[in-house]
Amino acid sequence: MKSLIPILLIIIGFSSVQAQGVNCTRTASLVRSQAYDIKGRATLNVFDDQSMVLRLSEDFETDRGPDVQIFLATDSIDITNSVFLEDLGAGDGVNHFSGALSINVPPGVDPNQYDYVVFRCFQFAQHWAHGAFDIKCSGEPTDTTGNMMGGSEECMASIAATTAWDTLRTVCAVDGEDDIIPLLNTINVPAGENYAYVFTDEQRHIRFIHLDDEYNFEGSGGQTDYIYGVSYSGELDFEVGEDLLTITASECAIVSDTSIFLRVEKEDCGVTSQCVNTATATTAWVTERRICPTDGFPDRIPLVNNMFIPAGENYAYVLTDTINSIRRVVFTDTLDFEGSGNFAERVYGVSFFGELDWSVGQLVTEISASECAQLSSLDLFLTVYKDSCTGPPFECVETMVSGPGGITSFDVCESDDQPDVLNLFNDRNQLPGDNWAYLITETDNRIKFIERVESYDFENSGSNDFRVWGLSYSGILNAEVADNAADITSTGCLQLSDNFIEINKGVCAPDTTPAGDGTITVTGRIRNISGDPLPNVTITLDGERSVTSDDRGRYAIANVESDESHSITASFDGPALTGVTSTDIVQIQRHILGLRRFESAFQMLAADVNEDDRVSATDLVLMRRVLLGFETSFRTGGTWIFVHDTMDDNPDASIQFEAGASNISGMDLIGVKYGDVTGEAVTE
Repeated sequence: MKSLIPILLIIIGFSSVQAQGVNCTRTASLVRSQAYDIKGRATLNVFDDQSMVLRLSEDFETDRGPDVQIFLATDSIDITNSVFLEDLGAGDGVNHFSGALSINVPPGVDPNQYDYVVFRCFQFAQHWAHGAFDIKCSGEPTDTTGNMMGGSEECMASIAATTAWDTLRTVCAVDGEDDIIPLLNTINVPAGENYAYVFTDEQRHIRFIHLDDEYNFEGSGGQTDYIYGVSYSGELDFEVGEDLLTITASECAIVSDTSIFLRVEKEDCGVTSQCVNTATATTAWVTERRICPTDGFPDRIPLVNNMFIPAGENYAYVLTDTINSIRRVVFTDTLDFEGSGNFAERVYGVSFFGELDWSVGQLVTEISASECAQLSSLDLFLTVYKDSCTGPPFECVETMVSGPGGITSFDVCESDDQPDVLNLFNDRNQLPGDNWAYLITETDNRIKFIERVESYDFENSGSNDFRVWGLSYSGILNAEVADNAADITSTGCLQLSDNFIEINKGVCAPDTTPAGDGTITVTGRIRNISGDPLPNVTITLDGERSVTSDDRGRYAIANVESDESHSITASFDGPALTGVTSTDIVQIQRHILGLRRFESAFQMLAADVNEDDRVSATDLVLMRRVLLGFETSFRTGGTWIFVHDTMDDNPDASIQFEAGASNISGMDLIGVKYGDVTGEAVTE
């Protein structure tokens, strides 16, 4: 029955359009949050009788969630004084996460009062997405500058943080030593007559207003402080204990971005620590996972809490049965459930200080600690079901690889413009696909690329000799260009072939062609950091002549003057968010916090979106602003950078070479998409 609801809503909406005219239409392009994806448009139609329908376009699509609620709101983030429209979740809602949808707006709503459509995950109080309507029904442009409390143009939207744009600091506020932290904002307005810093609690209730560009947190108490900024003109008006967004001024006031703020935590340094309330789940705030704990494969599940407290000395995850009796307590952020039994388990979190006290079989609500213990919400927990075993898993096999007739050595003349196709075989008759791939490496076993094809053309593949291996695997392969073949891993099993095929380059017949016009041909290939080919990239010789890479990332530049110095560069520009997901945000955060450092110079380059030669919270702030739709790009230049494929810590964005009398191949470049540290982005 639930599946009929979206269809009925669309039919009802369509019928109403036929019955009466639309006298006003407001349209909003949907903008994703830092963690959840969305696309499409929302259109607010106002009919002759003042009834209204909110329509989601046919290309509407968003991540699935436990519940995704839609509101008409006066702010792009906050839903105070908003109008609830629909719940897209699977509970009592329409369970509709893609495609066209029509939603009736409650009667009596003023179409000009609400300038935003806001999507919100209600269970976890997470901003999901939003869109700003273009015009009011009066025909005037909509004011979508944020929390504007007046008409003056002197107030500006901002972000509040501290030096290096860090948004998290930890201090010891009781040791008698000054803990002075500078306070900054992105519009560079000094605190005083037109800018102030607002200190709040976790719920954004105002504690006090600070009119200086630094604050000494020594003696400031054990609570965590949340600091926002407010750009204002005239006399500032606020009430201690009221919500941050109630701040006004006699002329205008704009509160800083409420999704990015400075948080100052007080570390345990000799005083009684404060345990905090949390909610637990896994990545993307999924609250249910299904696994097979008996197939011999790892079932690693990330565990997270909404305060992002790492498991360890002051936070633990408590696993219970379905009636909340404790089974075990773990102090890690990732847990392997393989071999954990066939019964379902719930995962709660506990914030604690001192020695944790618990026992198997005890109710989870009875857990305690010598100083304090705060159990996470009993209404929000992760449930791990053990019922997804569908059959025996794929078993990786030992193999031998060869070419036609069992050959294990193949000679290539890679620069004669003639195909050098090698048909690939293995002694287990495994076909390339989900469980088999051919790995091509240098002779020192550094990875060049991974191919899931039955034949490969080595023409224009460079002058270096190659090796071709076989990979029998299950799950997801983890490999990067220039890694050693022995370092490849998989989420399932993995078996490298027992031998390889030698690809011998430069085996060409003597060139008896008479000397020509003194020119040569230069060839190469363009790939991303995962080894995938990049088509449609512009390759330029000496800043003048350009060609475009084909669908396998290959290019050729003919008529290059010999006996001269030349340079090759590449360029491509596309949407800033191509290949950028919440996974990239998480990996950059873990790198900055030292939890898992990047292993590749390409990842460092991708994460440095502001090009200041380091990866810091500033890069995260920029990425979040683009993800939230406040900015359209990370930087003033293009969204890609192309560097030599032998890049070390100092990227070279061009290839410099001396042309001789012979054609040159192997002029390869790696394309790095800014913000995409996982290397998933491709050019289109």
